[in-house]
Amino acid sequence: MNDQSVDFAGLLRMSFVNPRGAAVYLNEMRLNRGVLWSFFALVVCLSTLMMVASMALAPLPEETPLTTLTPFGLAIALGSILAAMVFALYFTGQMLGGTGRFPGALLLLTWLQIIGIVINIGQMVVFVVLPALGSLLTMIGFGFMFYMMLHFIDVLHGFNNLGKAFATVLIAGLGAVFGLAIILTLISVTAQGLI
Repeated sequence: MNDQSVDFAGLLRMSFVNPRGAAVYLNEMRLNRGVLWSFFALVVCLSTLMMVASMALAPLPEETPLTTLTPFGLAIALGSILAAMVFALYFTGQMLGGTGRFPGALLLLTWLQIIGIVINIGQMVVFVVLPALGSLLTMIGFGFMFYMMLHFIDVLHGFNNLGKAFATVLIAGLGAVFGLAIILTLISVTAQGLI
């Protein structure tokens, strides 16, 4: 599938009712890397806005590292982790015998982040209207995102085996957490050095 207009509303709907079908559709697209990285940057900006809004509605404890970051610093940290996760899921899948392409990994993970933004908007609305249901909706949203990611990775690497997809996500996730710890440490040390 070459560069072409996309029915975003239809793709969004398909992602919720048939995540595997949405993954197949996205994985067959052939967008150039400039478009993919621009889409990625846009999604990072939107995700950062959502995180800032979420922290305004439900402030994090003061000792949480994220609370010390400016929106720009938050965007850099988030973009770095998402990019690291794309590379980790791509290379880990390859290591486990997958056949996925890097552009496919970039597009699928970026689209998954779009789904996360939509879910976060729903969570914020529920939190404002019915605060007691906020935690429940957060758990449901996390579970659905994980379920969707498994299908996305399974399709990307052609495993046809959710167990391998789970292993890929687990190994890549551990790597991303390790990377996040390093990045936040470096940001913290740099910030202290500038004070």
